[in-house]
Amino acid sequence: MSQSAPTLNYRFEGEIWSEKNPNQVFFVTLPKEISEDILDLIGISLNPWGTVPVTATIGDFTWESSMFPRPDRGVYDLPLNAKVRKRLKLEGGQTITVAIEITLPF
Repeated sequence: MSQSAPTLNYRFEGEIWSEKNPNQVFFVTLPKEISEDILDLIGISLNPWGTVPVTATIGDFTWESSMFPRPDRGVYDLPLNAKVRKRLKLEGGQTITVAIEITLPF
């Protein structure tokens, strides 16, 4: 009988924002407290970029993604790709509720 890997589960609200470099990319930022918790438990050594794979859910839509660490701000940003934004009719400036699940690597 196989045992499933342990997971971390978080739920938070955040505002959708975007930056251009050179294309417009949309994100929602995790609260600092949650970001610090994830950093303490996982660190930045999962891969060369320090990203953390997650299963994200907004409403009834779930997808796989990776969060980006932002050391200058002490937070993680979750990207919201075009497929997600179109499916959920999301736009910059909206406040959304996001649930994330992180499978622990140990």
